[in-house]
Amino acid sequence: MTTTTAPDGQDVAWSSSDASVATVENGVVTGVAEGTAIITATYGGKTATCEVTISKIAVTNISISRQTIAYLGDEAFTLTASVRPSDATI
Repeated sequence: MTTTTAPDGQDVAWSSSDASVATVENGVVTGVAEGTAIITATYGGKTATCEVTISKIAVTNISISRQTIAYLGDEAFTLTASVRPSDATI
């Protein structure tokens, strides 16, 4: 969703049917928890709605940057973990 200003310069009013699932501020929707919420835009007595479903995205793979290290005792090293998909939430 994008924020819209009405032709007369007045702001569109935004609301969420369930702020425990999704919030909306100036047209920017933020997921809070799994579920469904209705986002409503209101202006001049007219309304428009959008059903938003928030779902968790499961991790399908995790890998480490190096599989083996020959450690000599006086070196520091950093390992990096990569999670896939990169937008996973659980």
